[in-house]
Amino acid sequence: MMTSQVIRKLEARGLLKRALDPADSRARQLGLTDAGRAIVTAALADVEATDDAYFASLGDRRPTFVDALRALDAARIGEDAVAR
Repeated sequence: MMTSQVIRKLEARGLLKRALDPADSRARQLGLTDAGRAIVTAALADVEATDDAYFASLGDRRPTFVDALRALDAARIGEDAVAR
């Protein structure tokens, strides 16, 4: 599905609003409606709860695990920069 189709569907459901961009007549500014913001807030709460349940077995080792993932990501980003 094209991005424009997704935007039209979200707008039709009252979750997204579009406005003309005052600086560029070809562009549109997108924003969440109150209903859209409520759905995003609920979805983020669900994601956080799912993460907490999934990683619960790590117990107090979770911060160490997250730090290790961040280190791996930082190393990957550094490798990407070298490859360019």
